Amino acid sequence: MLGIVIYGGLLIQPHVEVRIVDEARADVPVGKRGALWTHSGENICPREIEEFLFTHKDVQEVQVFDIPHEKYGEEVYAWIVQRAGATLAEEDVKAYCQNQIAHYNIPKHVRMVSELPMIVTGKP
Repeated sequence: MLGIVIYGGLLIQPHVEVRIVDEARADVPVGKRGALWTHSGENICPREIEEFLFTHKDVQEVQVFDIPHEKYGEEVYAWIVQRAGATLAEEDVKAYCQNQIAHYNIPKHVRMVSELPMIVTGKP
């Protein structure tokens, strides 16, 4: 089990997949980091979303991944580490994305965290 991390209710296996292990959605596969996802037939590239979110002045670090959705395929989820003194909220992130990136690339869920989960090599 080397390299498996449990962080903020998520079980993370580097280069394999991320799984939610919290009470609300017990042991649900969440997707592979770096992969191309599909939402309502549209391709989503997580790296493009991360690069866009990095342009926000209050974002220090960001990690984007997908959560399965019965109707749409996957939904975009973002974890954000804010810069010191910033007061960024989920609504602020969604408003920043509005009319800047495709609607299906806008994170449906945004969580502010103090740090991102890293594998042994220090990569997210």
